[in-house]
Amino acid sequence: LRNLPDACVVKDGFFYFVEVKGCRDYLRLKLEDMESYDKWDEIAPIVIFTYSSMAKEIKKISYKRLKKITINCDRERYKDNNKWYYKIPWEYIERM
Repeated sequence: LRNLPDACVVKDGFFYFVEVKGCRDYLRLKLEDMESYDKWDEIAPIVIFTYSSMAKEIKKISYKRLKKITINCDRERYKDNNKWYYKIPWEYIERM
């Protein structure tokens, strides 16, 4: 299963997928992964936990909200595999 979320959680009778991402000052979210997340998000909402090693902080954000944030972010390519990603500044990520 392609880009299966890292975990699933049931809280207060609601089912969620959980994805965990680490970063430094920018969260890099591959467009290729987002295509899969869009499909998984149709089944159940995805909550993304992010950790910044620079800010030493954890943030939790819904995938839907994170996707909206990408509208204001630059797109770049990884040099090693040439895959496109959104470069999301850490401060753009709001807490849920």
